[in-house]
Amino acid sequence: MPTDELTTILNRQTFVGVIGAMETFFSDAFINLVLDNKFNFRMFVQTHPEFSKRKFELKEIFEKHQELSDIVKKVLLDTIYHNLGTVKQMYQDTLYIKFPDISKCMKHVKTRHDLVHRNGKTKDGDAVVVDRESIIKASDDIIEMVELVMKELENDNIPF
Repeated sequence: MPTDELTTILNRQTFVGVIGAMETFFSDAFINLVLDNKFNFRMFVQTHPEFSKRKFELKEIFEKHQELSDIVKKVLLDTIYHNLGTVKQMYQDTLYIKFPDISKCMKHVKTRHDLVHRNGKTKDGDAVVVDRESIIKASDDIIEMVELVMKELENDNIPF
């Protein structure tokens, strides 16, 4: 029979894992959709703020063109996919989809942040309680959001 302490640890890890699964979906789907499609690749470069910061002389264009794929991969891999505001903007700008409301899932991401970076305490020092019900709620909210995104991706809203 697990102790209360072990149950608390297991609940925390399970909750963190639910958020990790969401991040994995958003990163894997987006990275593959960008790298496997020239139009998406182009839209990503044209709309992501990182690329508006970069400047080079015209004489460097061929060198930069050869490096572009590696630069895009680095930007994609360096993105933090639990930052749902950034993810929403990237999906909308690059893939032309309507991204669902993120507010419920952002609360779960905040809880995950407290669990991982504050050892289960809020900024005010209050303990974060993660029980079976909160894990189910986070899972349900994330599944709902992911299913809505998948439906949008299946609709193929890219304007050619």
